Amino acid sequence: MEAPAASILQFQNISLGGKVAGSSGIMKINASGIGWKSKAGKSVAIMGTDLVKAEWIPIGKSFQLKLTVKGGSNFKFNGFQQANHNELKSFFDANFKLDLTRLEYNTSGRNWGDIDVRGPGMMFQVGDGPAFEVPFTDVAQCVLQKNEVTLEFHQDDTSASVDSESLVELRLYFPPDGDMDADEFHKLVLDKADVVSTTGGGLATFPQIPTYDYKIMYSSISHIFELPKPDDRHVCFMISLDPPIRQGGTRYPHLVLQFDKAAKIDLQVALKEMEGKLPKESRLEEEMSGKVYKVFRRVVRELTQKKITVPGTYLSHHQAPAVKCSVKANDGYLYPMDRCFIFIHKPPTYIRYSDITVVEFARVSSEKQGDIQGGSRTFDLVVYTKGGNDVQFTGMQRTEFKALVNFIQSKGIKIKRISHMEAGADTSGAEADLVASSGAVDDGSSSEDDDFIAKDEMEPDEE
Repeated sequence: MEAPAASILQFQNISLGGKVAGSSGIMKINASGIGWKSKAGKSVAIMGTDLVKAEWIPIGKSFQLKLTVKGGSNFKFNGFQQANHNELKSFFDANFKLDLTRLEYNTSGRNWGDIDVRGPGMMFQVGDGPAFEVPFTDVAQCVLQKNEVTLEFHQDDTSASVDSESLVELRLYFPPDGDMDADEFHKLVLDKADVVSTTGGGLATFPQIPTYDYKIMYSSISHIFELPKPDDRHVCFMISLDPPIRQGGTRYPHLVLQFDKAAKIDLQVALKEMEGKLPKESRLEEEMSGKVYKVFRRVVRELTQKKITVPGTYLSHHQAPAVKCSVKANDGYLYPMDRCFIFIHKPPTYIRYSDITVVEFARVSSEKQGDIQGGSRTFDLVVYTKGGNDVQFTGMQRTEFKALVNFIQSKGIKIKRISHMEAGADTSGAEADLVASSGAVDDGSSSEDDDFIAKDEMEPDEE
């Protein structure tokens, strides 16, 4: 600690406590209040007139200063030493008229206890002492699953180091015969927590879609793609999110929904309850009937006011908009769109042509000598990107080769020479063109995929 002036205390290497660790900084305390600023630029300012409680808590070999302000919120600061106690106690008593009391946390290791909701947070009590507490302002999502509630926390983007550890999820189990059940606690958290997605009522429900406790802001939707599957029986929608939703430490930037193309629905839309909350351009009706995927398309488009992108000019050997292939061990379909590659279902993959440096075809053999020389009836496509996130699409049927090569060349994407070419194989046709290809990388100036605006498709089918 630096030697402070008589009216100022200053402490080095103090970190903000709570779910984020590692962001150390400087704390200054004077008669008007308390200020803290981390090396990463994050700051906290507390007026002395707002302080209602000050607590001194042992944390390992150091100590934590916990300050509670009006309204029940609190701030925690780690990194103090025992030698700092007396000067802090005297300063708080003289300037803020507060007693610096000692608080001991229960460190027995027991993982069962009681929940005590205190203002804007909860305290987990073990025996006679607290084990930990959770400010509801830190909660980003609250998911109920039978007798278990999962709390997911906001992440700190100003952490001083990429290696800083942060609590991302906490799961609590509620016994059926306990004082508080899971549903009661779930509602309590949603009422108090900073879960922006819980606001607003339901406008419409599609029973054909599996439901989850994730709600997505319309402003988080960046792209919507409508992808007819080659089986001509299903239609998929891929919704791209920014920021993505998160389950634990895993982020999901794309959602894929699949509809039976023949299924129909009579949808009731709660327009009266949502009066004044819908976009002015919205043309939704209180009753909408037709094929489920068409009604869903219209509802999503009207609510988000975003265009829905459909496949463009590409057609496979079987006159389909996609090619069957695999990414790692997952089978799916690759859609060569007008401005990007899309792969569904696992993992949903979106690659803009402007982000591609080069593509390479692997395991390509000639049709004439493939059977004789043991050549493969399938080939692979490797996409190299500027960000280094290369993707390999494997197991494409040999009959799809020429159409895919011609399409990629038409987009001006650079193609590497074929690897593993059979010695003496016939390189006429597409293969010969491919070896000589040196097209420039797409600069992103190509037009968007065709926007779906056909009237008969925008409007639901009539019964």
